[in-house]
Amino acid sequence: MLNKLKKMAVVVTAMVTMGSIANMPISQDKMADTAMTSTASYQYSDLAFYQYGDWWYSIFSDGTVVIRQYDGDDEVVTVPSQINGRTVVELGDNALQGSTKPPDQKKEIILPETIRKIGACSIAHCAKLEKINIPKNLKEIGGRAFIGCSSLKSININNIEKLGWGAFESCESLEEIYVPGAIKTIYQRTFDKCTNLKVLTIGEGVTTIEKEAAINALALEKIVIPDSVTSIGEYAFCYSCEFHEVNKGSYVGYYQYTLNADNLKEYDFVPGSAAEQYGIENGILEVFEHKIEVETPLGGMISQFPTEFPTTSKGDINSSGAVDASDASVVLAEYSAVQTGGNSTFSRIQKSLADVNNDGVIDASDASKILAYYSAVSTGKAPSWD
Repeated sequence: MLNKLKKMAVVVTAMVTMGSIANMPISQDKMADTAMTSTASYQYSDLAFYQYGDWWYSIFSDGTVVIRQYDGDDEVVTVPSQINGRTVVELGDNALQGSTKPPDQKKEIILPETIRKIGACSIAHCAKLEKINIPKNLKEIGGRAFIGCSSLKSININNIEKLGWGAFESCESLEEIYVPGAIKTIYQRTFDKCTNLKVLTIGEGVTTIEKEAAINALALEKIVIPDSVTSIGEYAFCYSCEFHEVNKGSYVGYYQYTLNADNLKEYDFVPGSAAEQYGIENGILEVFEHKIEVETPLGGMISQFPTEFPTTSKGDINSSGAVDASDASVVLAEYSAVQTGGNSTFSRIQKSLADVNNDGVIDASDASKILAYYSAVSTGKAPSWD
């Protein structure tokens, strides 16, 4: 009751400011027919609160409704599509967040097809939330909208066009997600502390992955990054941060970032892309240097753990267990690509194995020596790299 009285005080203050006390809501089931005026459409600060059952809402200047708060305690929450004949188009900032009415009971949220936007922190800290539908007309999810929804295992955001900063931060049960290409930028800390996230697939069309986008997502087993991504910020994937503390736990600041990619089995990218460069610079590709690399539908490669690790030796670039003509062919292809201005597709270990004459350059002479080595083996002679 005290909470609602405080809200009514906000209503009166807003009405006085607007010089229209006569339009104050008259009951939970009725509202004034006159639409509230606003200095700008889709701005909350100038909009009055109305009550409808367990729902508090405001009216945009175009007559549509934004949900401002839910006061119920249902486990399954069904957001209305209309209130008194007005279409509900948005969940406002903090509208259904778990801290609104503790202890929070929401396990499922059912959104109407009319919803176009979920505001910042709108569903934050709903720790018991396990299921929510994403209507096809919903295009925007605000910053930290789902932060702390620690029981949410999956969510389909295939139709979303804008995903806010830290949108799924601390969604500890989230296991897999596809980010559609319409979301051009994956902002900082979008998947921070998603500690059970195993598969992160980024759709063609995404161009920017900001720093720390999936920091502390330590369970990642597969990352798919398309060629459309041209910028990846530092510590974007598979890093954990350690804190430096002194004086019985007082916080001083970040101590260091450390690569933690022990679970990563697949890193899917296009050769020559920003994803490959990121993998090289951050040591991610080093994780796969003793794994078998196979082509993927992206045109790049997936690095997978083989059933048995092959014995690699000088000249055995494709890890087949033998030095043969195919290794020479791979070396020539690499040399040709680099000479014509392309990017190297070899890992650090492959480069080491390919430089059989130890001159620091991978070229046709290495391919020639590999063929000579193979010829000696094939004719029963003692092979030599000299």
